[in-house]
Amino acid sequence: MSVSTVGGAINENSGGMRCARYGVVKDWILKLDVVLADGSETTFGEAIYKNRGGFNIIDLIAGSEGTLCIVKKAWLKIIAMPKNLPHCRIL
Repeated sequence: MSVSTVGGAINENSGGMRCARYGVVKDWILKLDVVLADGSETTFGEAIYKNRGGFNIIDLIAGSEGTLCIVKKAWLKIIAMPKNLPHCRIL
């Protein structure tokens, strides 16, 4: 059985075959709630683009394979499913 989870995709910064067109996972993350190695909880990013500023730590966390922190919550951008991908299904 093949399973793909959002948390696993964030940890691996997955791209797949359509990453040239749609980008990899880090391009779709708006905000992350994480637990750091010392047990403290913090937030990176903002759910609204206007409020974003400073260093983009999300790009560092995405693809770190869980070595920097553990992701608790993720706010992601969503778009309508493209009409030219009939084999994509939402389970």
